[in-house]
Amino acid sequence: MSTFILLVAMASDEPELITKSDLEELMRPHLASNITVESLETTPLTKPGDNYGSNILSLDVILSPGHEKLALVAKLVPVAAVLREMFQCDITVRKENDMYVLVRPEYEKIQKEKKVPADKFLNAFPACYGARATRGEDVGQPVDDGALLLLENLKVKGYVTGDRQKGLDMRHTKLAIANLARFHATAIAIRNHKPQVFKDTVLRACRPSSVTPPDEDTPKKEILEYIKSIPDCKQHADKVEAVFKKTYFLSAGSVIGTEAFKSIAHRDFWTSNMMFRYAEDDIKRESPIGFKIVDFQLVSYCSPIPDLIFFLYTSTEMGLVVDHYDELIRVYYDNFVEFLQLLDCDIGPFSFETFLEEIELIAPKEFTHIVEMLQPICIDQESLPSEFSEFQNVDFTSDQFKKVSSDLTCPLGTSAVGARWLVSNLLIDLGREVAFQA
Repeated sequence: MSTFILLVAMASDEPELITKSDLEELMRPHLASNITVESLETTPLTKPGDNYGSNILSLDVILSPGHEKLALVAKLVPVAAVLREMFQCDITVRKENDMYVLVRPEYEKIQKEKKVPADKFLNAFPACYGARATRGEDVGQPVDDGALLLLENLKVKGYVTGDRQKGLDMRHTKLAIANLARFHATAIAIRNHKPQVFKDTVLRACRPSSVTPPDEDTPKKEILEYIKSIPDCKQHADKVEAVFKKTYFLSAGSVIGTEAFKSIAHRDFWTSNMMFRYAEDDIKRESPIGFKIVDFQLVSYCSPIPDLIFFLYTSTEMGLVVDHYDELIRVYYDNFVEFLQLLDCDIGPFSFETFLEEIELIAPKEFTHIVEMLQPICIDQESLPSEFSEFQNVDFTSDQFKKVSSDLTCPLGTSAVGARWLVSNLLIDLGREVAFQA
């Protein structure tokens, strides 16, 4: 049974309900003293497989008096204890909470202080209405069922995610890269101008994990088996396995890079963790005018290069990286340096040659991280069977469940062209360097 399918299964458990008192407690700083929650309705926001490290709900809230409607998103910890442990919720929940409560305000503040023009202003965070890791006072104890993060519902404002199997076209890719570069540059600016604030906010949010990585054999074998199941990819299996031995379970600490470039790295910057908005008359969604980044559970203080490389190879349409790699790298660099200048930073340490050296040093170590995304990218959500809504009643060792797992991952085979392209180009562009740098 696939580890990925098991995660989808466990993440589909029914979460506990959120109460009106929960909302009022968290939202109080954002509400007038006489405002109360009149009613709320909850519905699942994401499909199984979109996010198995959290339970994510859509909240339709009515406030009293005035019957004002408020559309929110609630992120809760997984119900299954094994998922909480597997995804290190004691760490990831606090990371994400700190990104919204501590880091987001500092990003806005430094841009306003440096008078960043409106057309360049980084506004990539969803609005936050409150966050907590426990119901009681948080003194560092394990997170509990009361852990809750309240965000604005971007979907009702017209934001949508891209097609993760098709990938993003050039316009979407350039917009994502430009915002990613500004995201990285802002943390560097805070470090340079406000070292104590940087320590209290950015470094706190980027607290490292102290959990020992799990045994690598099972997931590694699964990924290799999937690659071998695609006829055109069989020839690459031995090469992929050799690269795995050098790069599997590399921690953020192994991709630190040079001191000057170190910043907040998202560490999961791909199609499902970004959203785009369009003008009302842009029916075909060809020209995005808004962009948001979500899911900050894995942020680390290290080189920003893994975010860039991971995005390019997991989230762009077929052939885009092959045909436009140099151009896309330049888009990132130009936006990165321009934003540093807008934030009154010395760009001396950030020459283009130094930037290319950083890529050469760090990019090969993203090989395994990218190959692991074959399953999440290729799983067919539309064919997800009804059995996945009540997994507490499923025997995971039964032939029936094994068949369900097999059927769900069949799209990996039908996406053979895309998978072949991904594996082949990774080996050519990244894998050939691993032996010298890992």
